[in-house]
This record gives sequence, C-alpha cells and structure tokens, in this order.
Amino acid sequence: MKEGNQITVKEDEITLKELILKVQEFYREVLRNWKIVAVFLVLGGSYFLYTAITTPVTYVADMTFMVNEESGGSNGGMGSILGQFGLGGGGGGEFNLDKIAELSKSLRITKEALFEKAVVKNKLDYFANHIIKAEQIHEKWKKDTTGLKDFYFTNSEIEKFGKTERRALKIVYNQVKGNPNIEPLMLVYYEKETSILTMEVESQSEELSILFLKELYEKVSQFYIKESTDKPKATFDKLKEKRDSISQELARKESLLAKAIDSNIGLVSRSAQLKIDRLQRDVQMLSVAYAEIVKNTEMAAFNLKIAMPFFQVIDEPFSPLRPNRESKIKAIILGAFLGSFLAIIIIIGRKIYRDAMV
Repeated sequence: MKEGNQITVKEDEITLKELILKVQEFYREVLRNWKIVAVFLVLGGSYFLYTAITTPVTYVADMTFMVNEESGGSNGGMGSILGQFGLGGGGGGEFNLDKIAELSKSLRITKEALFEKAVVKNKLDYFANHIIKAEQIHEKWKKDTTGLKDFYFTNSEIEKFGKTERRALKIVYNQVKGNPNIEPLMLVYYEKETSILTMEVESQSEELSILFLKELYEKVSQFYIKESTDKPKATFDKLKEKRDSISQELARKESLLAKAIDSNIGLVSRSAQLKIDRLQRDVQMLSVAYAEIVKNTEMAAFNLKIAMPFFQVIDEPFSPLRPNRESKIKAIILGAFLGSFLAIIIIIGRKIYRDAMV
C-alpha cells in the first residue's frame, strides 16, 4: 500500500509539473504573438466604443403610486376586470397588485392611451405617431411593401382600421409592451413590502416619456375605478331613481289629500269621506315605501363608496430627466477585455492544434 501510495504521489507531482510547464508554454506563446492580442484589443475596444456612441440616448420617466381599496365591495369589480382579461376569478376583497400590473399592459388600456393627442416637440399628434417618430420605427419599415413605409395614423377609429393600420397598431403596441426581441417602453412593478407600484416609460424623447406615462396612468386608474364600481353604481342609480319616483308620487298624493280635506270642511258626505280615507291610505303606504327606499339608497351609497378604489400618486415625473446613455469608458474597457480574451483563446487553440498535428 505504501509503495502504491508513493507511486501515486509521484505521478501526481509529475502531472502538476507538466501542467505548470504547459501553462508557461502557453504564456510564452501569447507573448510571442502580442501583436495579435493588441489588434484584437483595439478592435474590441473600438467596436464597443462605436456601439456606445451610436446607441440612442433614452429618458426614463417613472411614477410611484398606491391603490387604497376597502375589502367590502370591490370583489365584483375585480371579477369583472379579470373576466375580461382571462385572469380568472378574484377571491376575497383585497386587491391584487399583479392584476393591476397586468391590466396596465393590456391592449385595451394601451390603445386608448396611444390614440390620445399630445404636443411633443411643438407638434400635436397621437401618441402612437409620436412613438413611431421617437423610436425610429420607420427605419424598420424602409423596405416594407405593404404600405407601412412612411406610415402614420390619421384617425383613432380603431374599429374602422384596415389591415395596414391594424398591423401598424400591433407593432406599436409591441414596442410599448415589449416582447422577446424588443425592449419594452413601459414597465410596471411593485414592492411587496410596501405595496407601492411603479410605472416607467423609457423613450428617446424626454417629453414623450413624461406625457405618455401620465396618460397611461390616467387610463389605468379610470378603467380600474369604473370596473370596480359598475355594479354598486348601477344598484345605487336604480334605487335613487325609484326613490325620486316615490317621492314625487307621495307629494302628489299629499297634495290631493290636502285639497280633498279643504274642500269638504263641515260636510258629512260619505263619498267625500271615502275619497279622503283612500288618499290617507295611499299617503301612508307611500310614506312607508319612501322610508324603506331612502334606507336602501343610503346603504347603496355606502357600498358604492367602499367599493371605489382610490389611486394616490406618490411621486410623478418632471423635466429635466437624467439622460440614460452608454458609458464610453466602460464600453472601451469591456471591449478591450473581450477582444484580448478572444485573441488569447485563438492563439492557444492554434498552438494546441499545431502540437497535436506534429
């Protein structure tokens, strides 16, 4: 066993020695070919520097906000929202921040914002057209033969869009939402600990980033509030209408009763007394019905109030935004490192191949 162990140790020492010698050999090979390393270093640094210079400067506008929502009456509204977007039923009354984030990225919300108008660079136009210009989407459409070359939206009636307009809308929407091949213009995320949501828009136009972010926020908050309160508001409106109707009828019957009593003072006519009795009975029934409808209307108003979510902006963007540009120094260092590394791999690989072919 000892003899075997001694042999093993000796073999290990020889292997380690060979490894060190081989590393020294590779090192000398790299030094002999330092010009190749230098060329790759310059090429890598130059390429990454060029990429940094030509990468468009972008501006990120962000907004933080909270959604305060009571637990009592919001379930119906949330269920309605989830049903429309295929997200399943919402359980309980607590709002789900994931659902708000998903709603923010939906086509329904985005297309409404895209076809609102705003002044960007002193020109009033649809946000969709501003995005086409700011993100240089026409560059991708230069060779298009289906009508997208130099295309701009001229109307906001989406239901009347032709094939070309629908195709352009889909491209602009993907630019906003993003996909595996496109970085999104808009992001929505939240902190679990604080339940604070953040919405971001990044574009090559400072004005566009700020204005489009605010428009998206308005569309999301309006839609969410409307869908959350549709059912309780419909109930409240019906009860209010019924209350007003009963109130008017009660006032009319009370007026008729007063006139009947006034016109029959001192008379003992049975028919007159019968009419007064009937009117008194009607007034009494309407009074009971009115008291009940007033109570139900007040309850419906309370349910509507607790069902209505409240969006509260914490921080909103304002000009000037800090430009987001590539660092030229970092680009040169990274390019030089990768270029040098590639040159070393090529030199060592070439030597291994030559040694193996001897």
